[in-house]
Amino acid sequence: MRAFLPDMMEKNKGHIVNITSIAGSFATANLTDYCASKFGATGFSQSLTLELREMGKTGIKVTCVQPYTVNTGLVWYPKAR
Repeated sequence: MRAFLPDMMEKNKGHIVNITSIAGSFATANLTDYCASKFGATGFSQSLTLELREMGKTGIKVTCVQPYTVNTGLVWYPKAR
């Protein structure tokens, strides 16, 4: 973000894509670390969207992709019970 966002803001053009997990919107037992990291990335996407809108930077889009779970190595074999 630090490298690309300033140029995007200057041009009012660009697209930021963050891949998190549905665990970033709904907490799950036994996946505390995983959920916490995904909540952070999801909140970042939502906050950035609002800040860009308030600054009138409507040409910069933010997408937050939330698949079910992603095996990132943070939690071994994430799965629902």
